[in-house]
Amino acid sequence: YNSELKDNDDFQPDSEVIVEDGPAVLSSGLPLEAIKNRLTQRGCNIALSENCGGYLCNYIYYKTLNYLTGRKPPTAVLFVHLPNIKAERDSPVFKAALADYLDMTKTILDSIASV
Repeated sequence: YNSELKDNDDFQPDSEVIVEDGPAVLSSGLPLEAIKNRLTQRGCNIALSENCGGYLCNYIYYKTLNYLTGRKPPTAVLFVHLPNIKAERDSPVFKAALADYLDMTKTILDSIASV
């Protein structure tokens, strides 16, 4: 694992293997290209990736997908990295960025519902 950082509970994954005997790759099963296209049409700068990153993101996403695999009813999971908002929480810049993130989330949910 390539992170030297611990989370807030002092946890740090110590291996690249997240689940012993788990699949090498897990997929969200969501229509990622359709979601990307819809967000791009709304003017969002979107990039799809097959890597959540090396901190805790990949670990959390893999554990969640692995846990939900085969569950009934099927549960969709999507990991989205959002840029850090570099502004005070009560500032207009922060509020506008948060509104954009919420709008993007609604667009993602609408994209999933329309499939």
